[in-house]
Amino acid sequence: MMKYFYTLLLFCISFVFVAYSQEPTWEFLGLEGIGVLDIAIDDSSNIYVSGGPEVVYKSTNDGITWFPKNNGISVTTAGSLDMDAQANIYFAAFGGVFKTTDGGENWFRIAQELTDLEFYFIKVIPNDYIFVSNFDGIHRSIDYGATWFSTNYTYWGASQIGINSNGIMFAGNESASWASIYRSADIGINWTISSSFPPSALLFNKNGVIYAAVETNPFTSADIYKSTDDGISWDRTFAFITSGTIIYQDLELDRNGDFYVAIDEEFNGVHLSIDSVISWTYYGLFGHYIYSLAIDSSGYIYAGTSNGIYRTPGRTIPVELISFIVEPYNNDVELRWITATEANNYGFEVERKYGNEDWVKISFIHGNGTSTIEHIYTYADQNLESGNYLYRLKQIDYDGNYEYSSEIKVGINNDYNFKLDQNFPNPFNTQTRITFQIPEKSFIEISLYSILGEKLETLINKEFEGGEYELNLDISEFQSGVYFYKMISSLGFSQTKKLILLK
Repeated sequence: MMKYFYTLLLFCISFVFVAYSQEPTWEFLGLEGIGVLDIAIDDSSNIYVSGGPEVVYKSTNDGITWFPKNNGISVTTAGSLDMDAQANIYFAAFGGVFKTTDGGENWFRIAQELTDLEFYFIKVIPNDYIFVSNFDGIHRSIDYGATWFSTNYTYWGASQIGINSNGIMFAGNESASWASIYRSADIGINWTISSSFPPSALLFNKNGVIYAAVETNPFTSADIYKSTDDGISWDRTFAFITSGTIIYQDLELDRNGDFYVAIDEEFNGVHLSIDSVISWTYYGLFGHYIYSLAIDSSGYIYAGTSNGIYRTPGRTIPVELISFIVEPYNNDVELRWITATEANNYGFEVERKYGNEDWVKISFIHGNGTSTIEHIYTYADQNLESGNYLYRLKQIDYDGNYEYSSEIKVGINNDYNFKLDQNFPNPFNTQTRITFQIPEKSFIEISLYSILGEKLETLINKEFEGGEYELNLDISEFQSGVYFYKMISSLGFSQTKKLILLK
C-alpha cells in the first residue's frame, strides 16, 4: 500500500523578537565638555551630532571615536541636523543652512536667498521636502535645498516641525507672542493654529496620533497632550502631575511602541512609557541636562547632554525575522530563516517537540550581534522517525534575555519515495540540471522562488507518470544570487532546495 507524507505546513512570516532590559545602563560615548544639541543617525550607523566648538562631529564606530566635520560650515554655533532619503545631511544654525552629500567631509551653503540668517530648526519630511525656520517664519524647498519659498507662517521661533502619517504637518512655537501649535493640511504651504499651548517637543506616531510635550507656563500645566484627529482637538494625558517646574526637552518613539522623554528640573532624566504616555517610569541619566534623544535602527537610545553623549540598548532588542521556513524531505527536516536586522543577538536555539514529548534543544546557531543587513541561517534535522514534529526558535541576546518564534508543524513518513535531487552544477552560470523521481502518476509543479519566498517562475506544471525525470534550467535573465526551487505533487509531497546563480 502506498504511503504518503503528511501535509506540509510552511510559513513565510515577519515578526520581531523583543527582549527587555530591566535596569538600563547608559554608556558614555565621548565628547566630554561639549553640549550635544542634536543627533542624526543614518542607515549605516554613522552618528552625527551638533555641538560646539567644532559645530558638527561624526562617529563611524558606534561612538568610540569622534571627528569634527565642519569643512565649509561658516558658523560657530551648534544647530539642528536632519537627513534625506539619499543620506544627504542638512545643518541649520544661527548664520546659515548647510548641506553635505559626502558624509560630512565637505559642506556647502544653501538657502542663501532667505533674508534672515538666524535659523532655529530644519526638518526633512518623508517625501524629501525640506523645511527651515528663522525670524521670518517657515520656508520650504522641494528640490533638496536648491530653491526656497516662504510659507504663510511668518512668525519667529518655530521649531519641532514634522508630519504625521495622514499627511498633516505641525509646528510648535514657545515664544510669548505666538506660543501655539500650528497645523498645515497642504504640505506646509498654509498654516493655521491647532492649539494655543506651546510645545517644547512634538512626536508623530505611525497611526497618525500626534503627541505634544508642554512645559509649565501661566496658561497650561506641564504635561503631554495628544491628538487623534489630525490636530483638530487635543487631550491631556495626565502624566507628570506636579506643582514644580518641568522642562520637556525631547520625545522619541521606538519600533516597539515605547515612548521616551527627556526632562529637566523636576523629574530630571529620561523616562519611559509603555502604555502610550498614560504612565511613566524613570529610565536613567538623573543629574544630566539633556538636550536631545535619538533611536537608531537597532533600538539603541542616544542622549545628547550638556556634557557629551550617552547610549543605552533600551527596552527593544529586535531581531526581525522576515522569513522562517520548516520543510521535510525524506526522513530529514530543513529549517531556514532570514533576519533583516539584529541587535545584541547572541544566537538561536533550535527546539523540537516530537509527538507528546516535551520541547528539547537540538542545536544552537550563533547570531551576528548587531547588524542592519540580511543574514541567512539554516539547520538540518536528520534521520527522523515517522511522526509529527513541531519546531521553534529561541532567540537569545547577550544579556540572557530571550523570546520564542512561532511554532511550525511538519509530518514525516520514511517509506515514501518521492525524490528531488540537488541541481548540478551548483553554483552555476545561467544553466543547470534538476532531476526528480516520482513513484506513480501525479501532477507535478516545480517553481523558482526568490530568497524571500516570492514565486518568480513556474518551471513545470503538468502530470507525469511514475519514473525519473530531468529538467534543464536556463535562468540567464536573472541576476546573480541565491534562489530556491520547490517541487509540489498532487499526492502531497513537497520539497525545496537551494540553488546559487553566479554570472
